[in-house]
Amino acid sequence: MKEAHIDTNTNVTLHDVPIPELTDPHHILIKVVVAGCNPKDWKMPAGLLVTIGLCPNSGDDVAGIVAAVGSAVREFRPGDRVAALHQLGAPHGAYAEMALVWDHTTFHIGDRPFEEAAAMPMAYYMASIGLFGMLRLPMMWQRPHGEEKPMPLVIYGASGAVGSAAVQLAVNTRFHPLVCVAGGSGASVVEPLIDSSKGDVVLDYREGSEKLVENMKAAIDEHELNHAKEDR
Repeated sequence: MKEAHIDTNTNVTLHDVPIPELTDPHHILIKVVVAGCNPKDWKMPAGLLVTIGLCPNSGDDVAGIVAAVGSAVREFRPGDRVAALHQLGAPHGAYAEMALVWDHTTFHIGDRPFEEAAAMPMAYYMASIGLFGMLRLPMMWQRPHGEEKPMPLVIYGASGAVGSAAVQLAVNTRFHPLVCVAGGSGASVVEPLIDSSKGDVVLDYREGSEKLVENMKAAIDEHELNHAKEDR
């Protein structure tokens, strides 16, 4: 099969390589239709992310058709339309005709376009780390339904890939009011995702720092703000 490699100078070259083999019962082989692209995909080969294993095929966001599954895979079968997050730094990434992924990082996409699906895995992974790992916010199943105690949350860069994923996760976990910071046309991306009836707002950082802080205080009202996340 064909596989794209990125070198330390971020040059891309095509190579003929063997099709990956299923070496673990929980592996899934995906025929790649669309591969997503992230800044880390060039930062890794450039040596800027030294904590992540090096691999010339650094693509990790993949959407396509299941070609084969390991013996322990139960929820997927050949022919399924799926997307997945490839293991960072491992071989057989998304920049190839076939990618090797784990079943626990794979999800069904139904009729969703492959282009949309390929934009989801890394963004939601990073948003989840930020909200539930770094900020230690309770996860969806840790907040009983009917628990509507206000939990204000500020999300900077809310119109970016990770930021908008964080907004959607926060809404589903019933964090309100959400104070979403975006600029210009970014507001049109965020507004359909929030619930204004719960006090959620989108603020434009271009109005200046003082105005932004003033609007944040108004949106939070008398509630105490303990959590903020920034999409970098």
